[in-house]
Amino acid sequence: TPLLGDSQQENGVVDEEEAVVVVDETTTIEEEHPDDEEDDDNNDSATNEEEEVLLLPNPEASLWYRILHTNLLPDADLFMEVGTYLPEGGGSFPLKLLKFIGLTVGMIALVHTFVRTNSHFSSDRDRKLQLWQIAVFEGNYIVSDCIIFFMVGRLWKQQRSGVDHLAWILMALLCNVYFECQHFFSWLRHSATLYEMHCIWPWQLWAFTGTILPLIGGVVFLHIQKAWRDGILVIKLFEISFFALFYLGPTISSPYFHFHHWFAGWILGMHCNYDVWWSRAAMAWCWGMYINGIAVYGRDPILTCEYAYFVATDNRCPFVDKATRSLYNHDTFGYSLFLEESSFNMLTKMDPPADWRNCSAHGYHP
Repeated sequence: TPLLGDSQQENGVVDEEEAVVVVDETTTIEEEHPDDEEDDDNNDSATNEEEEVLLLPNPEASLWYRILHTNLLPDADLFMEVGTYLPEGGGSFPLKLLKFIGLTVGMIALVHTFVRTNSHFSSDRDRKLQLWQIAVFEGNYIVSDCIIFFMVGRLWKQQRSGVDHLAWILMALLCNVYFECQHFFSWLRHSATLYEMHCIWPWQLWAFTGTILPLIGGVVFLHIQKAWRDGILVIKLFEISFFALFYLGPTISSPYFHFHHWFAGWILGMHCNYDVWWSRAAMAWCWGMYINGIAVYGRDPILTCEYAYFVATDNRCPFVDKATRSLYNHDTFGYSLFLEESSFNMLTKMDPPADWRNCSAHGYHP
């Protein structure tokens, strides 16, 4: 009996010890949860601090790097300071967008004024185009282009330094210098249209194109390679296919289609949206193309005269009616301001442009 009691006592002691151990483990586990939450909070704060640091150039970087990548205006949360709550990016999102639109409009005005006032470049431009016409007739389209480019180009991300720094601005200006220097080389003063490429391009221009194609191909390859490594190649192909379908699909088959370099810079540049130096440089160059095309020639529609004719006839503009009166020798008196349906339909049957396959063909060449 004593042995059994001792055994029970021993078992009891052991049970108590086990219970203590269990309680201690439970307590330990319960005490670990607040520590984990504190660690998570510390990690979140550390991540936020890292994102904030990424907004500025690395202080350990070279002096030239900091000079080229320091924002002219800081991407501070100015909107948050006045009480506006903007999730997913804070106040830097609208501030980045406003700076992007402002920089674009300012550079268009700068390039337009320089080309218009400089006699060496004034001949190679739309001489009738004035700055107020760009603002009135094309300003809303420019803002829309900026918003789409800003979103698809991922310029809204916090880790990006934006566009208001010298690295971006100088690359965009360098692109404008390239296009304006074409005035001094006669073999460069040609458009990239099917007719001109087939019938007019000199051999020097073909040789020049052959030298820059490897560079363009290398940039495209780098983007494809990075998309593959990041596992987002399918997403990138979907984005490009979407824009090609809706912006090129309905228009590219038209004989009036013209791939303006403002349009080329816009639709190509927004897909150079990786936060690495070669992708940012390609995007800035393409946006320089956009700025140059609008500043020098205006934001002309990609369907050229076909679009202009559609707008004029669809709105039954009085100048269209006047042209028809002159064409068909109608009496001015007693003639309606708007066309009759039969005459209107006759006017809308516009002759197509000259065939680009026939170099001796006469007619309008977009």
